[in-house]
Amino acid sequence: MIHYPYECPNCDYFVLEPASWFTEHENCPECGAVVEKVIGAVHRRGLNPVFHKPIEMFSVAPETPGEMAAFRRALPDVQLTDQGVPLARTRAEKLRILQAAGYEEH
Repeated sequence: MIHYPYECPNCDYFVLEPASWFTEHENCPECGAVVEKVIGAVHRRGLNPVFHKPIEMFSVAPETPGEMAAFRRALPDVQLTDQGVPLARTRAEKLRILQAAGYEEH
């Protein structure tokens, strides 16, 4: 049986299910948005939306106390290492951190 990846465009929900799954579950069980079948983008996103090991984002780490305070205000839910380096556990979180720092992924 062929399985397809389905993901929610609004949250991190991701599932790999048979094609018939979509006819029964077209709305995300977490946020209610319409779930999309992902074809062709799987190689970029992977089959697991949570990174095996969190990405340490050294390039956007706050360096001064002022930058740290601004980072905490902008992204209070992002975990930082003891050295103040942001940790991204999902691709969506990585993109949010990059966007808050003024960068975008290409």
